Amino acid sequence: MRVCVIGAGVSGLPSIKACLEQNIEVDCFEKTSSIGGLWNYRPNEDNVGANVMASTVVRFNF
Repeated sequence: MRVCVIGAGVSGLPSIKACLEQNIEVDCFEKTSSIGGLWNYRPNEDNVGANVMASTVVRFNF
């Protein structure tokens, strides 16, 4: 079996992991050059797709 996952964000990454754990081939298509989806916050870049506020990142920064 072969599976296609659209997006390497908060839902896509666990889907890929679950497939790999079951020895299922996975192809992932991500429109950006990095993974993480909306949780990929980069404050120094003009990232139009990022909706996470800096305060959210700071609260969960360990």
